[in-house]
Amino acid sequence: MKKILTFFFCMMLLAVNCEGARLFEYRGVFPAARDTYAKISNYVLLKKGSLVKFTIQERNERVKGGVIVAKIKLTSDEKVSFENLRGITEFKAPESGIYEITTVPATNIPEELSFLLSIFETQEDEAAASEHLGGYIKPDYSEEKTEQVLNIATQTEEVAAPATVEEEELTEDSVAADDDLLFGNPETNVLSGTPEDIFKSGVVLEPVIVSKALVEIPENATFVYKNSFSVLESPSDRYVAWPQDVQWGREGNLWVLDSQKRRLQYFTEKGEMQKAFGEKGTKDGQLGLPVAIAILGDMIFVSDYSNHALHLFNSSGLWQNSIKSDKSAGLFLDFPGSVCFRHEEMWVPDRGNSGILCFDLKGTFLGTFVSTHEAPIESPISVRADEDSLFVMQKNGIMKVFNPMGTLESSVNTACKEVSGFEYDFWGSFWICDGVNSVVKRFDQKGRVLLEISSPSGLPEPWIPTSLALRNDGKLAVADAANKMVHIFAVE
Repeated sequence: MKKILTFFFCMMLLAVNCEGARLFEYRGVFPAARDTYAKISNYVLLKKGSLVKFTIQERNERVKGGVIVAKIKLTSDEKVSFENLRGITEFKAPESGIYEITTVPATNIPEELSFLLSIFETQEDEAAASEHLGGYIKPDYSEEKTEQVLNIATQTEEVAAPATVEEEELTEDSVAADDDLLFGNPETNVLSGTPEDIFKSGVVLEPVIVSKALVEIPENATFVYKNSFSVLESPSDRYVAWPQDVQWGREGNLWVLDSQKRRLQYFTEKGEMQKAFGEKGTKDGQLGLPVAIAILGDMIFVSDYSNHALHLFNSSGLWQNSIKSDKSAGLFLDFPGSVCFRHEEMWVPDRGNSGILCFDLKGTFLGTFVSTHEAPIESPISVRADEDSLFVMQKNGIMKVFNPMGTLESSVNTACKEVSGFEYDFWGSFWICDGVNSVVKRFDQKGRVLLEISSPSGLPEPWIPTSLALRNDGKLAVADAANKMVHIFAVE
């Protein structure tokens, strides 16, 4: 263990002192019941000439060599591709760009394969300096070292026979964004009731009434591009930053969550950064792998995969408290996704437990409903709500509609793969980021596509829309992980 910790310390020094030396960690799970062509794809931005090494550590000690890196592809040029069914352990990036790193099971053993993929990147002139480290040492899976899963960039795909609506092929293992304006229901009232004490922290949230929509957006409405701004705090962040979620703040500004940097940034609509906070770690107030944010008044809720927690911060960045598993209360929280608020309740999707958890505004656990044979829930990534229903988006692009008691009412197949951002707007429509086709889509409650928004022209890289947020005046913000930007659109 001492050797491992010493190694990681050396890695940190190299990352600080040598520009371009980076360590990435991605977590994935292949279920026991998987198809022959199951795969998980992760995306990483690499510089030309980078020397890249891959190692995989599996949680199941009974299965060794069960997962391999089988293919590497430059997303902007399919001709730049490397494939080896015996496994790729290292390669040299011939061009700068976003590379798709594909992992596959290398065993037919019908067991769950939970693994940690580590990617160590150096530049040519830095590789020699790191040779004294004696090669790459696998990290300790159980230690504080946190996973760096970029959820829009984590795709689980199981190709099967023609599927029914309820048996859609599994696609991107992604995490959606939250509606900053707190899920306007048909009456536009959210969280009505008396003030509540959040998590016994002394922070009292007043009831929030979402203002009514300021414009009418019919089903045939179109949106026009207005402006874009970069989320980079410095030029060196270009190869690190990954804007995962975006939310409108109560003052009309934008909160942006950067999963890779473990940072929350607050921008004006024109892109002027007002403040930023967040650091990586497992201690109180630190972030392991933040994947989604939700805004409630002046408070910010952060869903953290790696720390298996839901954190509460005030708008100044001061940590207030966290919700974690509590066996005595029957609370088990594994991989919280994008949450929503309904009346005096907070609803949290949990991919790890395939269920939806409910809390009051004090953070008291009220109960949960989980996947059953009659009402299956498969890896829920986001939940939205109106007065009568909960809308649960699964990673396979199927939206399940439940009543608040957990009874399944209907299912909607969005026909979208690699679903990322998921929103329910003030006008009764749903929005998603379609990662496969690189578009943002608006659709009705029957799954009929109403609108598609493509990438703004002139971008350096093909965009990767990871999340979106709608304001009640019709302004639409879209986070773009590939270009490290936020794009603003407005209803025409």
